[in-house]
Amino acid sequence: MKKKLVIIITTVLIVILALLVLWKLEVFKINDSSEAVKEEIVEEDVLSILLNLKYPQLGDNIQEAQSLYGEPTSEGDGQKAFQLSGKVKNEIALYYDQANAITSLKFNVAGDKEKIHSLAEKLLPPVFTLVKGNAEQADSQNSYYYRLADGFAEILIHEANDSSAGNNTDYTIEVTYLTETEFNSATNQEDKEAEEEETSQGNQETQENNESQEAITTPKPTESSDSEEVKETEPSPTKNTGEFDAASAQINNQKVKVPDFLVNAKKGIVQGIDVPLKSTVGAMMESHGQPDWVVAVEGGYQLMYKNYHIGFGTPHEYVQDPKTPISSYYLPINLSEKEVIQSLGEPIAKEYSEQDGSYLLYYDLGNYKLYFYKNTDDPAETYKSVKLIASLNA
Repeated sequence: MKKKLVIIITTVLIVILALLVLWKLEVFKINDSSEAVKEEIVEEDVLSILLNLKYPQLGDNIQEAQSLYGEPTSEGDGQKAFQLSGKVKNEIALYYDQANAITSLKFNVAGDKEKIHSLAEKLLPPVFTLVKGNAEQADSQNSYYYRLADGFAEILIHEANDSSAGNNTDYTIEVTYLTETEFNSATNQEDKEAEEEETSQGNQETQENNESQEAITTPKPTESSDSEEVKETEPSPTKNTGEFDAASAQINNQKVKVPDFLVNAKKGIVQGIDVPLKSTVGAMMESHGQPDWVVAVEGGYQLMYKNYHIGFGTPHEYVQDPKTPISSYYLPINLSEKEVIQSLGEPIAKEYSEQDGSYLLYYDLGNYKLYFYKNTDDPAETYKSVKLIASLNA
């Protein structure tokens, strides 16, 4: 009996010992794995920290950087470097002219290139437009070109070296001013303008030929057609039709997700739009040309610009008066309710609009109102557009 008991106890001890050995081995594997995960999380945390910092922008006085970051870590003729935060080791190099205005900025960061692009745009002045075509192949390109309110700029994002930082690539960000000649050369603007002029001349010749043909074949309109002629001078939503593509929605999705979107929206500013709310339609058309299409809405029109991924809302009066103010921005998007709330917080209200049958998220921003629109109350449906509306009486 004692022998049996000894055998049983010995067997149990051997099993326990074997389990302990196996458990120890597994712990080592878990630890190895957790270290890799920890490294990836740290990298992601650095980028998250950087995305939430304040930055000096192109054109700011170099003293703005000193007020944000303290004393420079190094400096030379027309250049100073600063540590971005006590929480990270990343430094930013700033280059400035004789008037102490910042002319370019440069620093390194590891992470997702799309997020790094959003980070780089924080270094631009608040009013800018990403030129069409530069975001369509963002994964394969390095340069992004911008039209500013008072000039032009380039963001260059390239790999800092051949090695990768953990699971993320280490990139160098450079943000700098461009001359108009450099901008036109880099974006083929001169070729586009020449092509548009040639197309315009061709259209004009075609129109003149059509008009001369109509003069031969069409009888003069009777007095009863006067009202129709007057109506034809107004923008026609039926004739001027079009739609934004998925690329426009993706570009605007990133604008909404920028950390300071609401802060800027309270001032009537949306990142990437260089036409301020309440500026005149005439001034906007001088810089942007005629809209690609026009949509009639309650109280006025939306002037849609496909190349700029935006529509400008304006009262009916703009047809007769070019000094009519722009009252709203319309941006096509494709965001879920969860994404909107994660970026902007809870809305003031979730509403149904009897006016157009849409479902809304509403944010009250004082002198401005922010609305997100979708077609049904299905939680799975995404919001298709957002409007920032100015109070023209304010």
